[in-house]
Amino acid sequence: MGGDGFFTRIFSSLKNGGGRWWASFFTHTNEDMLILKTYNMDREPNAHRDDLCLKFFSALHPLKAKFISLLNIDLGRTVPGGVNYLDARAQCIDEVVLAAIGGSHPPSPRIQQIVVLGSGFCTVSIRHATPGVRFFEVDLPSVINRKKKLLRKLKVTRDQSEERMAQHELNLIPLVLGRKKTSDLVDALVGTGFDPEVPSLFIVEGLLYYLPAQGVEELLRTIGARLMAPQSLLVLDFLHLDAVREGTRRDNDQEQAVDAAITERYGTNYTRFKKLLAGKGEPLLSGIPADEDACRAFFRRFDLELTELMGGDDLARRFLPHLVPCLEGQGCNMLPWFSLAKCGRISE
Repeated sequence: MGGDGFFTRIFSSLKNGGGRWWASFFTHTNEDMLILKTYNMDREPNAHRDDLCLKFFSALHPLKAKFISLLNIDLGRTVPGGVNYLDARAQCIDEVVLAAIGGSHPPSPRIQQIVVLGSGFCTVSIRHATPGVRFFEVDLPSVINRKKKLLRKLKVTRDQSEERMAQHELNLIPLVLGRKKTSDLVDALVGTGFDPEVPSLFIVEGLLYYLPAQGVEELLRTIGARLMAPQSLLVLDFLHLDAVREGTRRDNDQEQAVDAAITERYGTNYTRFKKLLAGKGEPLLSGIPADEDACRAFFRRFDLELTELMGGDDLARRFLPHLVPCLEGQGCNMLPWFSLAKCGRISE
């Protein structure tokens, strides 16, 4: 076998998606997001812009960043629709944040605290730094430690990152979510200055489906009952319940039948997506009903009132209108197994 032919095939595979290989090329999903969220920036109209994501990724993985740029790798083909979904989700969350901290003129924000759960390397607290608004980011200790070092190294915040952290405007909290007592989250937030009596915005982006169902319920119950003051908001995305196996034990034939039904519902791209994440050690574990009535009933169990529900098509129409012709022709690249929900606290 000629060496040139071998490398040509490898590069061709990478440029055209190379799905399973990407699972080992990147290390963690929260790092993948940095480049996938902004992949549309210079390629599509109406795209989300976040130059900090690119700076973060280049600082964390300088060789990989150069490799991707050099080969002009088509990341959008790894899981068709994935890049568009992440783009629209990022735009939606930005819209919620800007509306929440807009307040009046002169600035007097209605929302005074923003909590990002499972924050990873999210840039919201940096890009939307606002006087009078405190940010709290919660994630695994290893992730928080890396982010602290990254912020100090790059000093990319509107104010210097060290100064903001010293003034407690940006609080990075190490905690394992969904696997410890729910009081740990309350204690961790309150211990860093969070006030449960103050209107707050909670962002839960790209987290819930990696937690077991019990962990999701405990987290939502804690937010709704113990952390959300009146006029608080919650925005989250979730995997559809009918894309997840139920927890009951079945024999192999039953499991295969369930998998076949899920594949028929969402297509082979979902199977590929699920295997990609499982190969990274991040399997999809739980879902929430996508039907609006069932979804509303689900959230009400945790003192949360559903105020808006958007599926992939809804997100595309609102934030990526250039995809609308594709939607009408049923050929749109948009993940159909995720939805985004906005909730408030049920009035007492």
